[in-house]
Amino acid sequence: MPDLRGKVALVTGVGRVGQIGYAVATGVARAGAQLVIADRNTTAVAERARELASQGFAVQAVGGDLTTPEAARRAVATARERFGGLDVVVNVAGGLVNYGPAVELGPEQVERELAVNIKTTFFVSQAAIPLLRERGGGAIVNFASMAVLKPQSQMAVYIAAKAAVAGPDPRERGGARDDAHRRQPRADEGRESALGGARRPGGRGAVPRKRRGAGGERRDPPGGRRRRLSDPVVMRDVIVVGGGCYGSFYAAQLAKAKARGRARFRRVVVVDREPECRARRELGDAPDRTFVARDWSSFFREFLGAAAPAPAGEPEDYIVPSPLMPHLMFEWVLERARARWPGRAVDVAPVPDSLGTPYDRTAAAPDHTRYVSFADWICPTHCIEPAICPAIDATRSWEMGDAVRPLAARLQAAGEPVHAPATPKPRPPCWWGRSARAMGR
Repeated sequence: MPDLRGKVALVTGVGRVGQIGYAVATGVARAGAQLVIADRNTTAVAERARELASQGFAVQAVGGDLTTPEAARRAVATARERFGGLDVVVNVAGGLVNYGPAVELGPEQVERELAVNIKTTFFVSQAAIPLLRERGGGAIVNFASMAVLKPQSQMAVYIAAKAAVAGPDPRERGGARDDAHRRQPRADEGRESALGGARRPGGRGAVPRKRRGAGGERRDPPGGRRRRLSDPVVMRDVIVVGGGCYGSFYAAQLAKAKARGRARFRRVVVVDREPECRARRELGDAPDRTFVARDWSSFFREFLGAAAPAPAGEPEDYIVPSPLMPHLMFEWVLERARARWPGRAVDVAPVPDSLGTPYDRTAAAPDHTRYVSFADWICPTHCIEPAICPAIDATRSWEMGDAVRPLAARLQAAGEPVHAPATPKPRPPCWWGRSARAMGR
């Protein structure tokens, strides 16, 4: 990250912790910039501003629908009013709105997808350019998507919108294509972001691309991943964590699957702290869909605390996790451990040693969460995990347990108090690591 001391930056799409906008805003603030953050969710962006301010950063929040020029101008004007000008704009706001065959999309769906991804970028940039010129120039960084380079079916309008944001393919401009722009930095590279900084070359880690791209691994279900399911998936209640872009997408997909006879369930429960979350606005209540306005942690404290095996012959409940689910589950396990062993001190310690994955990062204080992944590319937010991974054009062949089990064995051999290491569900490329341990007083 370049030195941004004395600069003023505007970052859009900063409503939720754990998503790209918040990560970019945090990095820009740590680089020394005075910060304006914008999001359509006024309550959420104000909370993000308070969190950043508590870390000593100069930050101002602006709420509003950036698909309108008025909201974009208001965000830019805030930078002038609060900090005296503007030097850097990072357009992160956007996302996948529609997933399905292009022939089934109506005009309103197309307009919404284009607005969320193109109008936000255009209107914010349009409003910002005069202020950037006043300071003698500046930088505008636009976030597109890997889907522009690796198109996927069912995402036609999203790909078109992100292609407009990304601009022409560098190969068509006569320049050499650099794959570094579409993958995550490796563990032995510099941690600079898209705003600048050099990378250092290095090895990929424990799992070579050849293995990641090999076919026929045991992770494929019997009969092969490409076979079409003959029987519908039968569930009881399906809990969708989050009612934003992620939850809206999966709640809509579940409704489509049920309508087409591919899934059966009693109801979908969307949990979000906002009573009028995006999923509710776009999908609405239905006999088989309900919304719960609760904090995720308090909801799972009650839901998981009352969990019991399904009676014989009855379908089970399912959870559609958000990207923050590992954090939620960790907090729940930590709370349960402290309740079970009130006479012991239960503390949180960073996961030690190397897991040998290509991507390995530890968040700064006070969080210290460790993020590891077998993927050294950036996966799309709404990847449906097709049979062939679009990033490597081959079958996925990794499992986080392959990294966790050897680490647990090494720690046990060294005398560390490691007991019953949890084995992640097969095939996830990423793991967010923190460990809790109970110690006798």
